[in-house]
Amino acid sequence: MATLEGMTGFITSITKAPEVVIIAFQETGKSSVVALTIDTMRYLKVFPAGDPEMGVELTAVIEKDGSNITVRSIYDPNGDFIAADDLEEWGDGFFDDNDGYPKHPGIVTEEMKASHARYAAEVDALYTDEDFEEMAAELEAERLEEKRLAAQQEHTGDTGGENV
Repeated sequence: MATLEGMTGFITSITKAPEVVIIAFQETGKSSVVALTIDTMRYLKVFPAGDPEMGVELTAVIEKDGSNITVRSIYDPNGDFIAADDLEEWGDGFFDDNDGYPKHPGIVTEEMKASHARYAAEVDALYTDEDFEEMAAELEAERLEEKRLAAQQEHTGDTGGENV
């Protein structure tokens, strides 16, 4: 009998091979890492919005059926929810309901390339190279300030709060 189990933790690495994707998942409060393998085509259904963000606490739902373990989903419980039906090219009828694989695997690649090209063209039309350089410089300045504050806090033990 199959049972569903939820695990909360962090993805520490993603390794992509031609036939499978291996996700290293560390449960919150544990020092060990679990290797979750997902068939490459099923990976597209588990992560319809693209690769998951590392360093963010996620929930993995796995199905155990004897010695077989299947990853049903991995999601950010505090993040945005994107229903597969809301993704035009992956809506009703795109996946075979029996096994979760796309009915026409070649379409995935072509649809993804076309979608990426449309998005890239929209971004290029909105921003100049100077805009991108300015945004990158602002982001780097924010990262450096965060590192500086973290180092200061670690060195002084200051939590940033006011003393009363």
